[in-house]
Amino acid sequence: MKLSSRVALCVLATIALVGVFADVLASPQPLMARTADGFFLLPAVTAPGHVFTAAEGWAVWAPLRGASELVYGARTLVLASVLSLTLSLAIGVPLGAVTGTRGGLFDALLSRSVELSGALPTLVVLILARSFASLSALSAFVLVVGTVRGLELARLVRGEVLRVQGQDFMVAARALGAGSLAQLRRHVLPHALGPVLVSGALTAAYVVGLEAALSFVGLGLGPELPSWGALLGRHFALAPAAAISITTLSLFMVADGLDDALSARRGRP
Repeated sequence: MKLSSRVALCVLATIALVGVFADVLASPQPLMARTADGFFLLPAVTAPGHVFTAAEGWAVWAPLRGASELVYGARTLVLASVLSLTLSLAIGVPLGAVTGTRGGLFDALLSRSVELSGALPTLVVLILARSFASLSALSAFVLVVGTVRGLELARLVRGEVLRVQGQDFMVAARALGAGSLAQLRRHVLPHALGPVLVSGALTAAYVVGLEAALSFVGLGLGPELPSWGALLGRHFALAPAAAISITTLSLFMVADGLDDALSARRGRP
């Protein structure tokens, strides 16, 4: 993997650690406050409406380099990304393997499902899921994004399965009497792992951008979950915009590095 991709991977690991240890890193108290009674360093309380407090009561300035909402926003981002990515993998890998192996009706159903998911705007589907399915904002987001990206991943895995099926080692495996499950486990899925990893990085980048956009227009994961996109909708734009840009760029760089490394391993230009 290229040096730039390794640096991007370290950046993503740092963001993930910040999200996991948000309770340790973030402080509920502002670093400083100016009131009618004077100027205070590290005041003891942070009340809604405070000059250094966001609309939902989160302290904006924290002792450890940044806003507490930014730190907790990293946790929200990690949670949404991991859940959406897990669901997309759970849907895409088995479905793509089955359709690529069986073909026929399964293949036709997958193709129509992918076309349908591509025709419906994700924003509309999210609104419908939250309105008619009585789901929480986070559950609806994970369900819709995970399903849509899972169907796209299934089509990718299907293509890899069809590509591998015609290789000489697969012909030899069938000649030696290997069953369908053995072929999938030992030969097909290992060759499909690379595209799956690249797709996973792109899915995480998609989650970052979509969640930020939805939160910016007030359709995010709710006020109980701090979000970088929600901060963009207020007067704290620079820090969350930088965080979103750095995270998305790092994910794209990791995906590009994985693709280059896997292409070189396969001997492709």
